[in-house]
Amino acid sequence: MKWTPLKENIGYFSGSVNIGYMMKEEKGILIDTGLDKSSVKKVLSYLKKHNFPLDYCILTHSHADHIGGFTEILKQSKVECWAPEFEKSLMVQTRLEPIYLWNGAEPLQSLRSKFLEAPSIPEDCLTSISEEGIIRMGPFELTVYFLKGHSYQQIGVMYEDVLFASDSYFGREVASKHKILFIVDAKETLHTLNRIKTLPFKWSIPGHGEVERKEATIETLQYNEDLHQKCIKTITTALGTEKLTVETILEMVLNQYEIQCNSVSRWLLFRTSITAYVTSLIHEGNVEVSLEHNKMVFSIAHT
Repeated sequence: MKWTPLKENIGYFSGSVNIGYMMKEEKGILIDTGLDKSSVKKVLSYLKKHNFPLDYCILTHSHADHIGGFTEILKQSKVECWAPEFEKSLMVQTRLEPIYLWNGAEPLQSLRSKFLEAPSIPEDCLTSISEEGIIRMGPFELTVYFLKGHSYQQIGVMYEDVLFASDSYFGREVASKHKILFIVDAKETLHTLNRIKTLPFKWSIPGHGEVERKEATIETLQYNEDLHQKCIKTITTALGTEKLTVETILEMVLNQYEIQCNSVSRWLLFRTSITAYVTSLIHEGNVEVSLEHNKMVFSIAHT
């Protein structure tokens, strides 16, 4: 984890998952905690070595790569932690993520890895964020925005003119590598991408990718949107020829994108994204769902 300062009092620790940090009047806040104790220990070691304070933590959403290090922080220091209200329930019951990926059934043991199921966080350690707007934590005055789509109630955090954007979008190199980005709601995802363009920041730090000034961030947001629209178009084109199951749609998209998926957990993440796109098309009236020969199939809606 490399410390990258943007200002004297604001910066982030760059890695596979970026961890934000800010300080004021001998108080400090972390934004997310990384995947596990290994990554967050490096952050805590740097803070201690440089006499950076740590008093608060904000967890932007419940995915394991953003909350997995928090229980290690609790072992080393007493911090006040805030999280979105809905996401909080998933942080307390982290087993729910592999459960919902496995269609609500008892999940495979391989799905109960640190990449999908973080250590559970005690409920009394978390303060709920239920509304957008200004929140005060000690000397800090922060602005919270709901940036939904990648997760159910994900938040972004603005301090001064720096936006900690979490996984509302991905850096271009990261997005290009994955091609199909993880989302749970396509409509909210696209709304979030356009909303971020209007926010009054000078710097934006995504959860995965490089920090950028606003002009470059807007280009990255457009790159993300283009990837989502491409996937939606690919799905719509496929459904224009025949009725398909979600699994068949996923197979066709993976083949067209030349993605060879050899991991059950990765396949399930892709399936969630494809389901999110199909659901948005249904809600818009462009696709319909039916049961044929004991299979749930999707097709272009005919009015």
